[in-house]
Amino acid sequence: MIEYKGYVGEFEFDEPSGFYYGRVINTATSYPIATFMAKESHRMLEELRISVDVYLESCAEDGVEPLPPLPVADQSEAGAAQPAAPAGDGD
Repeated sequence: MIEYKGYVGEFEFDEPSGFYYGRVINTATSYPIATFMAKESHRMLEELRISVDVYLESCAEDGVEPLPPLPVADQSEAGAAQPAAPAGDGD
């Protein structure tokens, strides 16, 4: 998972097309507010940044409030995968 301005993106590789495809996963909607793609995995963070910025700019231009990102802990309620805690990271 990658993050920008509080929005969390996840992506996967599509072997037939040879591209990585991603989407924002932490908003209170069933559809992604931003999607992104790249040929190389190291480009995905930049593509997330571009997609989120375009989404926020579009909301501003249309005079609507953007959907805020949900805290990562709330993703489990929407069925999103949670990162595992590092081993031995006790309080």
